[in-house]
Amino acid sequence: MLNLSDTQLVAKGRDRACYEHPNEKELCIKVALKPEKQSVREKKYLEYLTKNNRDLSGLSNFRGEIDTNLGKGYMFDLIRDTNGKVALTLNSSIQQKLINLKEAEDLICQFASYLRREQICAYDLSPNNLVIFQDEQNNWQARLIDGLGVSKPNPFITRIAYFTKKLQDHAYSRLKRKTKLAFTSLESKK
Repeated sequence: MLNLSDTQLVAKGRDRACYEHPNEKELCIKVALKPEKQSVREKKYLEYLTKNNRDLSGLSNFRGEIDTNLGKGYMFDLIRDTNGKVALTLNSSIQQKLINLKEAEDLICQFASYLRREQICAYDLSPNNLVIFQDEQNNWQARLIDGLGVSKPNPFITRIAYFTKKLQDHAYSRLKRKTKLAFTSLESKK
């Protein structure tokens, strides 16, 4: 059993806490704060995407389960920037003024194109569920770390192209709106 008591907390959301893996710097461990559903759903959906030969390079991929002192943990890729630091969420990058509105809009448009091309459903797209970093050529890259699939009871919604596209369009519109709102909020604080 892995003890997470002295492990670095990466982030804490409504449903899960995410810790750096103490022994493998390229992994994080997500532990449910209440009865687990989300990690199981993400795991199953990632297995489906893998089986169907989808490009998962824009996602934090599932890497296995582990028993921890806080309950069952689900290991995922921990996205880091080129300096080895944990990549910041799009929202944190906006708040720290690391990215401007045009760069953010271009990045989320590029990311939405990736999701469409690969027919990947990420219904809960938000500036807090995407991490961003600059690659070796200083181009912004995005990775989805949370919100993969849908919480609907019918998983076939994410497996039929027509429904996936409808959900993607809705999620993309919401992400654009939330991103603009983050910039507007930042401007109003001046």
